[in-house]
Amino acid sequence: MQQSQSIYNAFEPADFDAWKKQVIKEVKGEEAFAALYKTTAEGVPVHPYYTLDDIEGKDLTPISTAKQGWTIQERIAIDNASDAQQIAKNLLDKGTEKVVFIINDVSVINQLTPSQTTTIWAKGFIPTSAKIYVDALMVLAEKAEWDAIPTTIDALNTAYLVDAAPYHNAGANTCTEIALTLAHANEYLNLGVRQLTLNLAVGSDYFFEIAKLRAVRKLYTLLAQQYGSNETVTLQCETALNNTTLYDYNNNILRTSTEAMAAVIGGCDTLYIYPYDVLFKQPHDFSARIARNIQLVLKKESYLDKVTDAAHGSYYIESLSDEIASKSWDLFKEIETKGGWIAGIQSGFLQQTVTQQVQATQQLVDEGKQVILGVNKYPNANEKMKGEIEPVQLVDNKLFALHRFAAKAEQQRMSEES
Repeated sequence: MQQSQSIYNAFEPADFDAWKKQVIKEVKGEEAFAALYKTTAEGVPVHPYYTLDDIEGKDLTPISTAKQGWTIQERIAIDNASDAQQIAKNLLDKGTEKVVFIINDVSVINQLTPSQTTTIWAKGFIPTSAKIYVDALMVLAEKAEWDAIPTTIDALNTAYLVDAAPYHNAGANTCTEIALTLAHANEYLNLGVRQLTLNLAVGSDYFFEIAKLRAVRKLYTLLAQQYGSNETVTLQCETALNNTTLYDYNNNILRTSTEAMAAVIGGCDTLYIYPYDVLFKQPHDFSARIARNIQLVLKKESYLDKVTDAAHGSYYIESLSDEIASKSWDLFKEIETKGGWIAGIQSGFLQQTVTQQVQATQQLVDEGKQVILGVNKYPNANEKMKGEIEPVQLVDNKLFALHRFAAKAEQQRMSEES
C-alpha cells in the first residue's frame, strides 16, 4: 500500500488554472477559450474541463439496477403465430437472450403465450391478458378514447409499458423527452399502477444519452416514492431512428454501436438494436445478425456486463446527469401544473412543444451546423439509392410521428438521381 501511495505522490495535482493558461496559449486567446464553454438547446451548460469542484454538493449515489449487465433483446413482427416458436428458437441459438414478438393483430396475440425467453408487445390495441406488454394509455390517446382510461387501466397489471421512444424519434430534446416520459408514467401511477417498464430510444449524443438514462432512473424513483412505491423501474432501450440515413447507410452500424454503448453504460436493463437497413429493406438475416453481434461484442469481448454504473464518479457525466435531471424535473412540474400528460395531449401543448424543437434542430441540420455524416457532411456523391428501396412500414406514433432529420436532404437527392 505504501508503494502505491508513493507512486501517486510522484505526480503533481491537476491544477485548473495551469490547464487554462496552457489551453489559452494553444487556442491563441481568451476569446477562443471562452468559446469552449457551451450551452445546449436544453439550457444545459457544457464545460471543456471538469474537476472535483464541479460535483461538489451533487447526489453521487450510484445508479442501482435490478441486475448486473443487460439482456440482449430482439424484436420480431409476427403475423403468423405458428411460426413464432421456431423463430424464437433460431434467434436464441444465435445469441439473443429475449425475443419480443411485436403484434398488431388481436387474433394473432390470442394464439401466443409469453415464456421465460419470449415477451409479447401489443401495438395499436389493448390485449385482455395482463402478461402482454402494452402502453395502454398511448393506445387510448392515439384513438382519443379519453373516457375509457379509468375503466381500462388495471392497477394490478405488471406489464404496462411507457413507450417513450416516440418522444425521442419525434425530435424532442433530452430534457423534454425525460419530462414527457415522467408525465406519461405519472398518469399510470395516478391510476394505481405501481410496476412499469420505460422504453426509451438512445441517440448519438453519447455522453448526453448516458446521462439521460441515469437521470431518468433517479427521477422515476423520486416520482414513485411520492406514491409510496419502492418498485425499481425497468429501463428497456432501443437505438434511435430519427438519426438514421438511407444514403451511406453503413454509417447506421456505427451510430447504433455508440448508441448501444451509451445505453449499457447508462444502465439499461434490456436493449434492442435496429438493423442498419431497417428504413428500406424487409427484415433479413444479415442485417439482423450485425445488430445482434454489436451487443454480443459488447458483452463477450468488451465485458461491459461485468460493471454496474460504469460512469459513476465521472466529473463530466455526474455533472451532466445532475443538470439534466434538474431541468427535466422542472419541465415535468410545468407539465403537471398544466394538467398533466393527458391534458397536454388533449390541448396539443405537448405535441407543439416537440414540433418547435424539431423545427429548430432541422434548421441546424439544413445549415450544416448539426452534422449527419453522409448527408450534410462527407456524402458519397456517386451512391444511388432509388433502386434499392423496398416497401417498408415502420410502426409509427400518431401523436409523435417519427421525424428523420436526414429525410429532407435525401428526398432532394433522390429526385436528382438519373
